[in-house]
Amino acid sequence: MNYKNELQLNINNEQESKSYTDIMELCDAYNYEIIEKKDRLCFVLRKSVFRKKIIKMIKNKDDKNKKDENKKNENKKNENKKDENKDDDNKDDDNIAIMMTGLPRFYDYSIKSIKSFSSNYKNVDYFFTFWDINGKINNHSKYKYDISNYFERNTISVSTIENIFIHFQPTMLQFLKYSEYETEIIKLSNMINVPGSSRYGHETYKNMVVSVSLINHIGYKSLEEILTVKKFNYFFKIRPDSIINDHVDLKLFNNNLITPLSNSHNLYIDNVKFSMNDQICFTDNFNYLSIYCNLYENLIEVYKLIHNIKGEEPQKYFHESLIGYFIRIMNKMNVKEIPIQTGLVRENKILFYYKDKWSGPKIMTYEEYEKMIK
Repeated sequence: MNYKNELQLNINNEQESKSYTDIMELCDAYNYEIIEKKDRLCFVLRKSVFRKKIIKMIKNKDDKNKKDENKKNENKKNENKKDENKDDDNKDDDNIAIMMTGLPRFYDYSIKSIKSFSSNYKNVDYFFTFWDINGKINNHSKYKYDISNYFERNTISVSTIENIFIHFQPTMLQFLKYSEYETEIIKLSNMINVPGSSRYGHETYKNMVVSVSLINHIGYKSLEEILTVKKFNYFFKIRPDSIINDHVDLKLFNNNLITPLSNSHNLYIDNVKFSMNDQICFTDNFNYLSIYCNLYENLIEVYKLIHNIKGEEPQKYFHESLIGYFIRIMNKMNVKEIPIQTGLVRENKILFYYKDKWSGPKIMTYEEYEKMIK
């Protein structure tokens, strides 16, 4: 059932009718169309060259037979695509895909920094996949409150959606209904055992690790399915609560996975550092992005191997340690840590990381941060 049909069905409910009209007017104003499925709500830029591919991808989500058939056909294409992305001789105009996944907390504040950072580059396409907590976006027909309450408090607002449209014009902006994945997340979380009484073995933290890994995987798979339409030379993966006050030279990539040195902790096994920053990564190798976003399907094995590392507790159960062990030890990927000025936005404060140190952040207020960057 599409939005226009639902609008007609709810015409007698003044509050709901107003809400639908606001959303549709917003999309019309910024040239987006809405696709709604059981597990997600997707905003697609109408003028994008990816439009038909994205719509087909989203609409096929409920058809497992089509999905399986498409997967077989795409495998060969993707193998060719991965090889092409490694071929410097065939690069066009340094096309960049920026993938952002996660829970868009405090996004109204971080959006300025991320946009400022991405403005350093040309030919950028944005692909955003966010959690919709409590289904307030997707269950709009059952949510009988003002439009401002559609979105989870401290997560995202309709004004933020508009700001995303204004600043980024993302090719795809999708909200996944968390309740549709919650059973899967809890099931996997319950299979993870962390010895001792550390909070990193508590269900809340394990659920966080699983949900972060899952949405990275879903965001990557959505991007993978539409890459047959356009070739990209570089891929940026950014958490939506990030600030990035820096520039990364594309010449540094050279078949590496690049991450910030800051907030990477400093954990070693056999004299090899395995922990790494989990906030941001850059690469010119699509296969590296694939591996980075595939922790979800390997979490149980990673935890089992992490258990065997002597000492380093509880740090070895940090998400930064899990993703780092998977990438650096299990997959032996070439990770280059470089000084990048980053931070994380939190309620009423900024966690500002020193670019040349792996250790903890300086905590400052929004006002202090604004004064510092002027």
